[in-house]
Amino acid sequence: MSDNNNNNSSSSSNINKQELREDLLKSAVSFLSSPNVQSADKSKKTAFLEKKGLTQEEIDEAFKRAGDTTTLDTATTTTTTTNLPTTAARIPIVPPRTHIPQVIYHPLPPTPSMPAEKVFALAVFFGIGTVGLTAAIVGVLKNA
Repeated sequence: MSDNNNNNSSSSSNINKQELREDLLKSAVSFLSSPNVQSADKSKKTAFLEKKGLTQEEIDEAFKRAGDTTTLDTATTTTTTTNLPTTAARIPIVPPRTHIPQVIYHPLPPTPSMPAEKVFALAVFFGIGTVGLTAAIVGVLKNA
């Protein structure tokens, strides 16, 4: 009787495990069917699914259900990723910026000094101009 209970409990755990795996498989198929994921490298997809706990057989089945017929086994995935350069390897690696960029301000050249004669000449010129403009305005206002 206890053997029968053990068999029932083990068979129910197998059924639960199979149902759980089917749920994992369905989520893997939806992951592989996503438009954002379809353009990704196959080895990256496989690595992601392995991280999620799927076996290689389940990953192959998920690829079949998602419509991808070019399945890779684990050995070829390893050699493919190590021997063939990926698109990320062709892009030059730019080191991260670890410092704040410095802005360098160059000082303006000093303004040239003006000789005293030139300052006096400008003062006289502007003074005469101001007197003339004032006289013109007063003349127009008296006639109006």
